[in-house]
Amino acid sequence: MKICLIIFAFIIASTGASIAQHNPKEEEKIKAILLQEVDALNKTQSIDEYMACFAPTEEIVFGPQRDQLIVGATAVRKFAEQIIANYKKNPNTNTWAFSEWKIRINGNSAFVTCTQTTNTPKGGQILVFKSDYLEKYNGNWKIVDHRFYHTAEKIPGKE
Repeated sequence: MKICLIIFAFIIASTGASIAQHNPKEEEKIKAILLQEVDALNKTQSIDEYMACFAPTEEIVFGPQRDQLIVGATAVRKFAEQIIANYKKNPNTNTWAFSEWKIRINGNSAFVTCTQTTNTPKGGQILVFKSDYLEKYNGNWKIVDHRFYHTAEKIPGKE
C-alpha cells in the first residue's frame, strides 16, 4: 500500500497536478524535520533525535547506500548507529546548507526535493540531491521514503 502511495506522490509531483496545497506553516514543519535528520546524524549524533524524524514502521525506505536501499526502522537505526559511532571517533567537520526546496503537500502526505551543499574542511564541495516522501503520524510529519544521490567531492583547482 505504501509503495502505491509513493508512486502516486511521484506522479502528482512530476505532473505538477493542482491538488498539491501551498501551506507555508506545514512547509516549515517539513523543512524542520528534514534539517533535523541531517543535523542529528552529522552534528549532534543523537540516535533518538535521528529516529524521531522517521515513521515508526518497518516499511520506511532509506538510501541508496552502497547501491542498495535500507528498508525498515530497525535497519535504518542500525545504519545510523554505525555512522554516529564513526563520527564520535572521527568528528564530522563538514558544514552544509540547503537550497532549491520544492515541497508538495497533499493532505497528510508530502513530497519534497532539495539540494544540500556540503562544504568540507579541504575547501571542497559535495552536492547531495534529496527526495523525501513524508506522512503525518499523530499530527507530526515523519519521513517514509528518503532517497539521495551525492556527487564526488570537488576541490577548486584540483579538478
